[in-house]
Amino acid sequence: MSAHLGCVCRPRGKLSVHTCLLYVISLLFMLSATACSPLRGGGDASLDGSSPSALWRASLHTPEGSGPHPVVIDLHGCGGVWQQRQSHWRRHLHEAGFAVLSVDSFSGRGANNVCAQPFSVSPYQRTFDVAAAINMVKDNMLLNQHAMFLLGSSHGGTSALMTNLYSAPVFSQLRGVVAYYPYCPGQLPTLNADLLLIIGSADQWTPAKLCEDMRILDRAGHSYELLVYPN
Repeated sequence: MSAHLGCVCRPRGKLSVHTCLLYVISLLFMLSATACSPLRGGGDASLDGSSPSALWRASLHTPEGSGPHPVVIDLHGCGGVWQQRQSHWRRHLHEAGFAVLSVDSFSGRGANNVCAQPFSVSPYQRTFDVAAAINMVKDNMLLNQHAMFLLGSSHGGTSALMTNLYSAPVFSQLRGVVAYYPYCPGQLPTLNADLLLIIGSADQWTPAKLCEDMRILDRAGHSYELLVYPN
């Protein structure tokens, strides 16, 4: 995701959400091998699973064009699916030619907001949702299985990090992982894909220092970049 292995960036001044979006999208675009298709109209589809007892649900949002599209698997934060955030990401990613598979890890498990009890649906549990989403992408002809990316915010960002707890073929199919303000563990055993962490220096819920101190024992040839921005 970067030419640097273990780069810590500290931008000067306040970095806006829009700037962060552009930064992430530019990185995803450079890594994606798929060019934008001729404009033929996009669409949305519910992918809640064939069973009402499914533990996770998802919705697929495709940009204009016939595909197959590069795709971002999007993991929400501890507050559950927040439509304003989803729409914001979706709009910018669509403009860059990406489809978005928005994963809902809570409603199928009877949860709505886990901010007060973040392990009632744990980040580790959500890695199974990521694995299922990856397999769903592979089965969808509208999506480019060779250009899959994972994006997570807060609780979802921590979940994205958890995909690196062990070497797993399913997670190595991801081209890159972007984690916004995750709660970083002391170490990660490996990297299954290129990793970008973005966090605020004054964040009290997910301290930046934890990410700065996090050790990655084996990068397995993947790049790692930590972007710490003021406030």
